[in-house]
Amino acid sequence: MTSRRDIERHVEDRAVGRCEYCRLHQSLQGTTFHVEHVIPRSRSGPSELDNLAWACPSCNLHKANRTDVIDPDTGDQVLLSNPRIDDWDGHFRWEDYRIVGQTPIGRATAAALELNHPRRVQIRHFLAHMDHAKPLLNQRYGSNWLVIPLIDELDTAISKLSDDQFFQNLRNLSMISRFHRHFRLIASGVREMSDLISSGSSPLNHLRNRHLGILTGTQARQLIVFGFPEGLHPEVESSLFQLTGRHPYVLQGVLEHLWEDQGELDRQAGYAGSEGISGLTEDLLPLAECLWSNRTRRVSATIRGVR
Repeated sequence: MTSRRDIERHVEDRAVGRCEYCRLHQSLQGTTFHVEHVIPRSRSGPSELDNLAWACPSCNLHKANRTDVIDPDTGDQVLLSNPRIDDWDGHFRWEDYRIVGQTPIGRATAAALELNHPRRVQIRHFLAHMDHAKPLLNQRYGSNWLVIPLIDELDTAISKLSDDQFFQNLRNLSMISRFHRHFRLIASGVREMSDLISSGSSPLNHLRNRHLGILTGTQARQLIVFGFPEGLHPEVESSLFQLTGRHPYVLQGVLEHLWEDQGELDRQAGYAGSEGISGLTEDLLPLAECLWSNRTRRVSATIRGVR
């Protein structure tokens, strides 16, 4: 006897992981796709492979138990597209990132299932840009390039976002999408994470929770080496640690300033005795004080050498 899971696997494999209505891939949705009855069970539709389709939650919900809908051009009632018997390319075509109905069935289905909802179009647009950019990134940085978005104070999303789709998309981009191995994420300010998630799932459960603390000397030197491969003068390093307290945000901000003006760093450090180091410390003190007072406001993009 064929199990329910075997049937689901067969339907998903037959669809190559894509929704059979909007053609969006499972890897780009924050929630699980469904095995959908083309002819609903409420209308005596059988649970057989010839009546089952792989559908994203949006298409499944919009379809509901309908089998016919209105053609927006003519006002006539027509059948919804049936993935088991209809040729997708015969009823639809692509225009840039939009799905356009070519027949009454295509037009009616595109309208009823909202196949061109702005969010879907944005996802298609983003993927097209990524597909275009990937060869260029491979050429410049090698095939193992890595992007690490730094997101500070994520809790503010509670008051700024209308739903948790951002988190769903972010999780799938970094875990499931065809670009997943090229993306990592560092986020801070996530104490109210449970309030950010309204769907009941845990779209950021792939993040490892680590409390921010003062860096050890070894950790601070590792951070320095990202921007200054040869390290800093020992006295500069000592003054820098004293000035910043080895706080990661403050240290990153000061290092960014030094990285952008390495000529001044070399000039100051080149002074005889401790005069140059003292002058450098005095120059950096206002910046460090500002960073201490705003240390949770932003993450400075200091690690320029990450690939």
